[in-house]
Amino acid sequence: MKRSKPNRIKISRETAFATVLGVFIAIIIFTLWLLARNSENNRIRAMTIVTTEQMKSRLESWVNARISVIQHLGGKWYFEYRDKPEKFAIDVKKFIDLYPGFRAINWVDENFIIRRIVPVKGNEAALNKNLLRHPSPGFAAAIQKAALTKKLTRTPAAELLQGGVGFATYFPIYNSENKLVGFINGVFMIDNLVNRCFNEKSLRGKFCFFIYEHDGRLIYSHPPDAEKIEDKFREEISLSIADKNWKLVVSPSTSILNPGYYRANFVILFWGFLFAFITGYILQFALKSRRNIKKSETRFQAFMTHLPAGVFIKNRDGYFTFANQFLINNFGADRWLNKPPESLKNDSFAAPFLYKSTSADGFETIEEEITLPDKGGTEHIYHVMQFPIQLDETTSITGGIVWDVTQRSIAEMELQHSIKEKELLLKEIHHRVKNNLQVIMSLLYLQAERLTDSKTAEIFQLNRNRIRSMALVHERLYKSKNFARIDFREYIKTILHELVSSYSQTTQIIPHVQADEIYVEIDRGISLGLLLNEIVTNALKHAFQNQNKGNLYVTAILDDEENNVTLSIRDDGVGLPDNIDVNKTDSLGFSLIHTLIDQIQGTLKIKREQGTEFLITFAID
Repeated sequence: MKRSKPNRIKISRETAFATVLGVFIAIIIFTLWLLARNSENNRIRAMTIVTTEQMKSRLESWVNARISVIQHLGGKWYFEYRDKPEKFAIDVKKFIDLYPGFRAINWVDENFIIRRIVPVKGNEAALNKNLLRHPSPGFAAAIQKAALTKKLTRTPAAELLQGGVGFATYFPIYNSENKLVGFINGVFMIDNLVNRCFNEKSLRGKFCFFIYEHDGRLIYSHPPDAEKIEDKFREEISLSIADKNWKLVVSPSTSILNPGYYRANFVILFWGFLFAFITGYILQFALKSRRNIKKSETRFQAFMTHLPAGVFIKNRDGYFTFANQFLINNFGADRWLNKPPESLKNDSFAAPFLYKSTSADGFETIEEEITLPDKGGTEHIYHVMQFPIQLDETTSITGGIVWDVTQRSIAEMELQHSIKEKELLLKEIHHRVKNNLQVIMSLLYLQAERLTDSKTAEIFQLNRNRIRSMALVHERLYKSKNFARIDFREYIKTILHELVSSYSQTTQIIPHVQADEIYVEIDRGISLGLLLNEIVTNALKHAFQNQNKGNLYVTAILDDEENNVTLSIRDDGVGLPDNIDVNKTDSLGFSLIHTLIDQIQGTLKIKREQGTEFLITFAID
């Protein structure tokens, strides 16, 4: 009896080669993935270490600068503030404004009772409280330690008498007889102090950080609900804060891990294995390519037959070797195939496509529009493009595409005509608005000429200047090609020149303009023009009294990174009086200035050094 041979699995050479090559590529890709992951881990770890050191240095210097304020005030107390509580309050307020982060600065007497608080508002609960009876034992221990050691001490973080979690520092003060007379007490809210120290969006968005008290309690975290992301990237460092230490823990957030770490771990690996699979698949099924090519040729022929545009091919000698159905139906291109170019020169349909046959040295793509009648005699506009097709280093042929653009050309002509009409209409509108404003100015001028009251005449002049600043916008728009924006630099120069010229004074005013190339929308341009008018007019009226000569400086600086403009209007005159609060004055001019600042969504800052300077910052598109 014959035994049957066992069936053996046969593997073709193509399949075996494809499998081995795919495995080899997968190994290479996995190795590259490991290298990329390690490189990304090292990058994140280095960023975390550097950031931790920077945060330590910044937070220590930030807090210690404020502790130095407490020591400074303590050193001056006995000789300057002891009998002058008002001076103490004024100086403390200046330091609080200069060094943000304080909740309050207090004066504590020798019996450990808080007698003075700056500021009082929001801190009333702590006034006249005995710190030895503080609910948190750490506060009493810290002030007693300061009295014994005669050195500044700090409390642990705990609930404050005023409310909220924070800490306090105590600086003891002794008289000339070495007798304790009280303490300067600085009170800090931890969240407020740390948030003001680390307010950069780039830093706060990339890292989570935590602060622990010396006894291990968590006293601050960012974000408030932050969790530790990756312990292997976590960095810890000690912070020296007065006579106690904090511990700072920094960990990268997902904004750092996602773009690099996860991309290196998953995306590269995924695409690598996908590439290996596709390579093996292509090699294994290479024999199917011939059948696919035949199908592709069939689809190409069908596409060329139904394409609503003409396609032709010429060999290097200029013979037409292919023309699709569009050319055959519209121009009878089947007559052109394989005929010498010389025999087609008298054919009105073929002649436009004969020139610029490709030679060995080649040519660039040529495009033009031609007008030809179809078989029915109707003229059409066609866009013709001829381009080289390089077959090898020495041989190239010519390809061509022809499509009917008659309707598009007609639409473009109508559109250009419509655009010109609208441009003329816009120019006319701006011109008429400018003329109407000019009429209003003339009416105000005629009315002012009849007035005998100088104050009323001055009000008319102010309103004429305001209207003129608006008219200038429309004047510049109808004279320019851009009807949506105006050149702010030239606008400043014109307004400044007209305002200086309109005020006949004995003082010689010299205007100075320095501005970047800035373009603003019409609405914002009107608001800025009125704003310039009010501030410059105020300077011309009041800044140079009893002076023979003065200077007026206007600068406009564009910050491309922040996408905003800083506008400065400065004079070297007498300056604003100290008793004038521009935020509370009833003056129409200052009220109008604040209203215009709100309209442009800007901010206003006023400096009173060596004259007066208005600093206006606003965003720009």
